[in-house]
Amino acid sequence: MRMVYIAKERDSVVGLRLAGVQSFMLRDDNEIIEKVKELSNDQDVGIINVTKEVYKIAKTELDNIRENKSFPLVVVMPDIG
Repeated sequence: MRMVYIAKERDSVVGLRLAGVQSFMLRDDNEIIEKVKELSNDQDVGIINVTKEVYKIAKTELDNIRENKSFPLVVVMPDIG
């Protein structure tokens, strides 16, 4: 299983990519929601890390994952800045 990260800002995405974490910098709210849905159905994803900003955008989808699935785990990280 792998860990993924979704954010709207570049700095943390670049840092986590350097650490080997598959990271996505998405600016459009609809893209964020679609990526969360896609990753939630990927059997290889064990943890979805998101920033608080991304969580607010995809709250419904992320809460659905938390309430109805054992995996992936959803982790909300603080925003940078």
